[in-house]
Amino acid sequence: MTQETAFLSATMVYSIAERVEMIFIYGKEDQCLLRTAQVFNQRYPEKNLSHVYIRQLVAKFQETGTVANKKRNQPRLLDEATQLEVLGHFAIDSTLSTRQAATAIGLSRESVRKVLKLHKFFPYKMQILQELCDDDPDRRIEFCEIMTAKIIAEPRLIKNICFSDECTFNLNGQVNKQNCRYWSDENPRVFREGYTEYPQKVNVWAGILGDAIIGPLFIEGNLNGEMYADMLERSIEPWIIYELENQRNIDGNLSLTENLLHFQQDGAPPHYVIPVRQG
Repeated sequence: MTQETAFLSATMVYSIAERVEMIFIYGKEDQCLLRTAQVFNQRYPEKNLSHVYIRQLVAKFQETGTVANKKRNQPRLLDEATQLEVLGHFAIDSTLSTRQAATAIGLSRESVRKVLKLHKFFPYKMQILQELCDDDPDRRIEFCEIMTAKIIAEPRLIKNICFSDECTFNLNGQVNKQNCRYWSDENPRVFREGYTEYPQKVNVWAGILGDAIIGPLFIEGNLNGEMYADMLERSIEPWIIYELENQRNIDGNLSLTENLLHFQQDGAPPHYVIPVRQG
């Protein structure tokens, strides 16, 4: 076969079924290119298949796992109109991901990123903050003033306070800020308030006393006054007593002082029921 004939054979268009048949013949004929072309041409004399085409087809199949041609989408040009379309989507909703924008506009994610970077847009992280009530700022200032005065009077006070709190861990896909970005030419300073009452959650209590962590305690369901009083009596108080009697400084002396010991808790309703206050 001449080089010209081989070229014509290699450039001939074959159907998917014919290409699959070539692969089967290639495997059956001990992976011999020449024998594969010979068998195929005996079946289809008008095709005049070349072993060169077989070699290319086998290499393609081994690399991609398919004999089909790769679909080629005509890329959109990043002209001014396309760039304005990209920027317009993020101007309307800066919380869009590059994947969502690329799908909506018909571009690749890389093209969307190029447009954003070209116009000096940056991916900003969302900030999560605690929901505040109207009087919370004043109460916080008041607390800081009181504690500052107490610490000045007794520098050992902070080390002898057991700071405690409960935390809710949501199990229903609550957003992870590490996975969120806001594309904008300046920081949009997007905040999302965190709420504590959601279904599918785990409530956990923990405290810090001196150099030790007290807990954690896992709470079944919502915390109420009866549960909190039982936790204080059965678990929290014994932990605190243990640390009071065993926590030592670098000199080997006890580092906690019993008459300075304080137990801090917030204003949650379970903390103020009668059994808790009487305990």
